[in-house]
Amino acid sequence: SKVTRLGQGAFSGAEDVAVDSQGRIYAGAIDGKIFRFPAGSAGQPEFFANTGGRPLGLKCDKSDNLIVADCKKGLLSIAQNGTITTLSTEAN
Repeated sequence: SKVTRLGQGAFSGAEDVAVDSQGRIYAGAIDGKIFRFPAGSAGQPEFFANTGGRPLGLKCDKSDNLIVADCKKGLLSIAQNGTITTLSTEAN
């Protein structure tokens, strides 16, 4: 099957991707920036948010908030307007 590489050269260090209900793809870079790719397109990524840390795991919740496991900042929730909320900074 045919494979299309998205964002080649635009950023580096993506550990995970997430897809929201609209089909947009999110990827986090090594410098803390998170990029979003348009749905159904191999277009260029747009800047979405910057955690200021190192985003590793990504998942969209039922409201399309991006849940981010960031190894420096903790567990974060990022709303569609880019507002970042810290959910947890420690684990038991």
